[in-house]
Amino acid sequence: TGIALALLAAILIPVAIAGQVSPSPAGELVRDAGDTLTPETEFALVDFQEPNAIWEMRGAVKGYGKAISETDILSFMDQPGPHAIVLSTSLWEKVIYNIPSPDWHVLTARGFNAAKGSFIDLTLVVKP
Repeated sequence: TGIALALLAAILIPVAIAGQVSPSPAGELVRDAGDTLTPETEFALVDFQEPNAIWEMRGAVKGYGKAISETDILSFMDQPGPHAIVLSTSLWEKVIYNIPSPDWHVLTARGFNAAKGSFIDLTLVVKP
C-alpha cells in the first residue's frame, strides 16, 4: 500500500504542478516583481502567513515582515516609503475597490501549498 501511494504521489503531484501551477507562488511573485521590491521595502502578510512567503520576500527586502489584519491593509500601504503585502487573491478582490493609487503594482500567482496539500492563489501588491 505504501509503495502504491508513493508511486501515485510521484505521478500526480508533478502533473498537478505542471498545469501552470508554481511549486512556490510566493517565489514567483517576488521574481515577477523584479526591481519594484527594494531592500527598503517593508512588507506584510495578511491571510497567507507561511514561512515560505517570508523566505522568498527576504530574498528581495531587508525586513522580516509582519502579520496584519484585513482591516489594516490600506493603512499599512498608505505609510510613507515603499511597502508590499502578500495576501490571497480572493481577499485582494474584496479590497480592490479601495485602491487609492494607480501606481501600485499588483501581481498574482497560482501554486501548490505543499505544507497544506492544497492549491493557492496569491497576490503581491507593491507600492514603490
